[in-house]
Amino acid sequence: MNPSPDFITSYGVLAEKLGNAQTRDDIAEVLFEFIEQNAPMPFMGFYLYDAEQQKLLNVKGKGFTDEQRAKAEESVMDRHPGKAFRENRVLWIPDTRDKTADQHVTSPRDFEVRSALVIPVCSDEKALGVLTLASDKVRYFSEQMRDIMCSACNITGIAYRNIMRMQEQRSLMAELLKAKREAELANSEKSLFLANVSHELRTPIHGIRGLIDLTRKAHDPVQKDSYISFASQSLEQLENVVEDLLDISMSQGGRLLLKDEWFSLEGIMPGLMIEFSNQASSKGLAFHTEMPEALGMEVKADPTRLRQALSILLNNAIKYTPSGSVTFSGDCLISDGTKELVMAVEDTGMGISEEDLPQIFDPFFRSNDQEKNSLKGTGLGLAVCKEIVERLGGTIHATSRPGKGSRFEIRLSLPCRPKDPAAHMATEVQSSVDLTGKRILVAEDSEVNQLVLANILESFGVELFMVSNGEQAWQTLRATQVDLIIMDLQMPSMNGIDAMKAIRADGNPVPAIALTANSDHLERDRCLQAGFNEYVSKPFETSAMQTLMGRLLEEAKVRS
Repeated sequence: MNPSPDFITSYGVLAEKLGNAQTRDDIAEVLFEFIEQNAPMPFMGFYLYDAEQQKLLNVKGKGFTDEQRAKAEESVMDRHPGKAFRENRVLWIPDTRDKTADQHVTSPRDFEVRSALVIPVCSDEKALGVLTLASDKVRYFSEQMRDIMCSACNITGIAYRNIMRMQEQRSLMAELLKAKREAELANSEKSLFLANVSHELRTPIHGIRGLIDLTRKAHDPVQKDSYISFASQSLEQLENVVEDLLDISMSQGGRLLLKDEWFSLEGIMPGLMIEFSNQASSKGLAFHTEMPEALGMEVKADPTRLRQALSILLNNAIKYTPSGSVTFSGDCLISDGTKELVMAVEDTGMGISEEDLPQIFDPFFRSNDQEKNSLKGTGLGLAVCKEIVERLGGTIHATSRPGKGSRFEIRLSLPCRPKDPAAHMATEVQSSVDLTGKRILVAEDSEVNQLVLANILESFGVELFMVSNGEQAWQTLRATQVDLIIMDLQMPSMNGIDAMKAIRADGNPVPAIALTANSDHLERDRCLQAGFNEYVSKPFETSAMQTLMGRLLEEAKVRS
């Protein structure tokens, strides 16, 4: 069949219409309209390649039912359309009876295909799809028709490529706008967070400064003690804010350090109960506990982090409960050497709205109720709590009713065993180690920290040697024998890490404790690699330092 004269004229119309197409369906309609107006075919199929499915998908067809169309699409890659697409070449079959031609073409219609034309739809020499044309007449497609159809497919490919690029640009623009909105939201949240942190830091700092001035001016010893007590409370508040900031920073960087040791829940629960019972009582709240006897068994986890998670929940419950009660309950199920702990904190406080509940564990989130009631916070506590619980292999879940109260439940599956009385006795003996007369070298450049350390260590009855940098510590050890070193890391002249490397290079095995404000486990590893025996972050508890010093001295005695 030869095209009509109008066929060539309408080619320009085709180009114009394809240029206005917006979707692949538009392209198929324009192409089929062009063919129908100039050279009607009994069978046509237009396929475009889908990279995700890795096959040609039928966009539009003529001459077969939906069922036949779906069946043909399943095997299209194994038939002539797939071959033309893969090889990116025209398959022109004037007579299918000619065995020298391409493999016989099968038809989904009830007639025998006698001639066929399969043309790749290309752009930039890359096949994007195929157009299939078939007839029941031999040599239906002339060379001129073949060439015109190829040109039509070429301009169709260009139009489709342009649409794809427009869609990619729109998609990219949408992603950029989304990223912009997320960045703006993150910046807004950061600004709000920094404002909250500034408030949380400045409040106790202001209190401490004011109380120091009042203490200086006071003459009554009782009044001075009262001021000092209030200053201690402000200091504790400041420490909590700093610890939350450090914990959330480490958790987001995957650096939250957890221990894995056996301990009895009876060892941490009484202290928690006393601390928060007093806190609730001072606010006029009832404090209830419901603990089973099975909690007396030992479990394997990080006792400090578990206590921290529970403290966050109890502190929040008391903070956001203006009246009523706070209840701490625990239960456990033991199966095959594993204990599932279920610990819950329930209050009769203000509750959390249904809208805010899904976000309460997000870092920096503060609910609208907190804003309305002027209950300030950094929005980090629950985020830290969730991170700890999940790092311990557990889950945390919250339910709440506004105006009625909230319930936070922690579930942990932990290895368990009966409590070891011998280990408990060993701990008691270890904590009572006598440090009287022990020679302790302290390297600390801060005069304030020197004063604090001196008072703490001298209360243990030790003989103290104080220096201000690592160089002095190293030289002192060359001339003086000591039993133990406590060394700050950040010091002028020679820092703690370099000083310890020099001390170990001299062959001196004296026990050494690294003292730093950085609680990152990477810093801890750096200290141990340099030769320190242990690592303590500031601020530390006096009793914990005393116990640690006693243990290191005892271990050194055994080694010698």
